[in-house]
Amino acid sequence: SSSSSSSSGCAWHADISRKNGCTNDDNYPQDWLSLENGLRSHMFHATHDACCSMLFPGYDASSPSSSITCERYDRGCEFVVDLDGTEVTTTTTATTATVGTAWPPSPPPT
Repeated sequence: SSSSSSSSGCAWHADISRKNGCTNDDNYPQDWLSLENGLRSHMFHATHDACCSMLFPGYDASSPSSSITCERYDRGCEFVVDLDGTEVTTTTTATTATVGTAWPPSPPPT
């Protein structure tokens, strides 16, 4: 649908607020962007199904009756994670937009 065009290109990751599915929003720990130990490729995925399959063992997109569920939160993002690259770029004019900058903001400690 045309209404979801704003979320195209947004990477899917575990929803840290509800912890029961995957979302494509900007709410995730900055640490997840790290390229060390393949963390970014493990946490971020191109599709909802890929995210669920990786982060919710036993999830099967082709089996709706599966006991393992993975909610879909299509919220969209302002920050596009480069799933293949080595640096993080933002829409700002920052000259050094690499892992370690203040965007996206880390959630406050609970």
